[in-house]
Amino acid sequence: MRQNYFGARALLTSALGSWRCTSARPLDTAGLVEAAVGCQIIIADRATACAAEAFAALPELAAVCRVAVDIRNIDVAAAGSTGC
Repeated sequence: MRQNYFGARALLTSALGSWRCTSARPLDTAGLVEAAVGCQIIIADRATACAAEAFAALPELAAVCRVAVDIRNIDVAAAGSTGC
């Protein structure tokens, strides 16, 4: 199922710049931070939480895109306070 969201055909990001797929499974906060160091955009499924600690640890982050309809496990206040 994850291939539907994160496969090359679904992402179509090569025209926008370089990208990398870092995990075939949802990441915890520490794993997300480790995978996203130096990134400006995170594209995550709904099982990967984006907690305040992630925004604090990733100063280059500009956006978090969710491959789902909800944002219940994204700390929106923390994102806004960092300009993301």
